[in-house]
Amino acid sequence: MTYRVTDPARKQIVDILTRSGLDYGDHRAANYRALLEAAMEDIGIDPRRLGARPVRRVPDVWCYEIRYSRGRLPRERRARDPWHVLVYCLDEDGVVAILAVVGLSYPADRAARQAIRER
Repeated sequence: MTYRVTDPARKQIVDILTRSGLDYGDHRAANYRALLEAAMEDIGIDPRRLGARPVRRVPDVWCYEIRYSRGRLPRERRARDPWHVLVYCLDEDGVVAILAVVGLSYPADRAARQAIRER
């Protein structure tokens, strides 16, 4: 299985990494990017992996906290306090579609409904 990033999610990732670079520097932004990529690869391989959960009130949409993929990175590349969530679904062709990337405090069901409308 693989994954694809929708345009709205791609914009969110760019915004997250830009803000990370401005606030914490390029090195830490690169580490966060590596974590985001690892998390997307992980759900691309297994969308129902440990840590994934269905989004309430939005059928067939799941979310995954990227912190669960930290262990895949070498210690020196690990983001300290990752707090983003991938919101995704499985498309008809069997590919995981990343619909949104939001902060932990943002309701996943709201992000999913908005991403589905924008898709």
